[in-house]
Amino acid sequence: MNTGAYSSVDQSVDSVCQSLVTQMQSLEDDRLKVRRRTRKFWLITLLILIFVGLFLYWYATVDLFVGILIGVYLIGIAVFYFFYVNSPLNNFKQKFKDEVIRKLIQGFLEQSVYEPNNSVSLSEYNQSQLFMQGYDRHSGSNYVSGVSGKTAITFSELHTEYKTVTHTKNGTRTSWHTI
Repeated sequence: MNTGAYSSVDQSVDSVCQSLVTQMQSLEDDRLKVRRRTRKFWLITLLILIFVGLFLYWYATVDLFVGILIGVYLIGIAVFYFFYVNSPLNNFKQKFKDEVIRKLIQGFLEQSVYEPNNSVSLSEYNQSQLFMQGYDRHSGSNYVSGVSGKTAITFSELHTEYKTVTHTKNGTRTSWHTI
């Protein structure tokens, strides 16, 4: 057993971890802010829902009024969620990928490439012959490539699906199945 290779890996892990400590604290602060925002959102949503529910229970008699009130409530919640919760959450995810994942990959792979919004190509997927099932659609992210020792490595997150079409007495039903 070659213990020199293991100590080299341990040193590499230690080096990468030490370089990430300060960034991780900053990211932890951001994560906690996003968590607080999310909790506030759900608390406010619940309180408004209770208020609207009680109002409708005691005062609502016109069906059109109730429909408009519910529609305005749902639109308001969606807009509020998009700007108050979803935007900071996406910013946090992107910052984590840029500052932590990228640095981890650079620490372990030579000639590393990290593209969070790309995936392995369809030709690479087909050449791998990992899954022989045909597919009808695919998506992916977090493309990584590099070299470890003498080994070239390429991978990404992939979601491939095939569809089945079933004809029933009520019409046609299309179903998607993950490979």
